[in-house]
Amino acid sequence: MRWERLQGRAFEGVYQTYKCALFVYLYRALDKPDKGRNVYPRCLEIISSLQAENGGIITGYRVENGKIVPSGDTNTETTSMVVLALYSRYPEMVEERG
Repeated sequence: MRWERLQGRAFEGVYQTYKCALFVYLYRALDKPDKGRNVYPRCLEIISSLQAENGGIITGYRVENGKIVPSGDTNTETTSMVVLALYSRYPEMVEERG
């Protein structure tokens, strides 16, 4: 599936990085459902490209000609969500209780 179809054509603004973090978190918690195969690596790519020099994660981004363009500043909330989604055991703990 092409990324342009995933991002939708009606939206022309700034995407929020925390939504990628939420997708990664749920993808891990639900034991990697097959439907997320195309989205999961793209979310990881987006998050990775939005890490600032200070270590924080930039809050938003635009997609221009298929490239991620940071839009916004770093903040504690977005950075915390990314850290929990990528590095915590919480998603696996949710899946184990299931």
